[in-house]
Amino acid sequence: MTQRPRLDQASLEHMLIEASVATACARCPAGTRRTTRRAAALSRELESAFRNRADLYRLMWEELRAEWGEQAAERVMVRAIERRGREVAAAFAGLGRRAFCR
Repeated sequence: MTQRPRLDQASLEHMLIEASVATACARCPAGTRRTTRRAAALSRELESAFRNRADLYRLMWEELRAEWGEQAAERVMVRAIERRGREVAAAFAGLGRRAFCR
């Protein structure tokens, strides 16, 4: 297993800036260039997933509205989104505040 280099605050800040523009920097340690590229790829994938979900919501809304009318479509969409929110919240219910606050 390769040892990761220890980085000071300035180096970490520099790497975050480089990751935000999705480029690998020659000044960064070799082991972190791969991480920077991976972070940029994950950022692009996340953005794509958000856009895809928005497109699905739009298409579902259009179909429901065309089939049942705007008010019924809205009721169905609200119930479905709230239901999903409850499912997600249930996954975090047992963690408590300490899991998120340090």
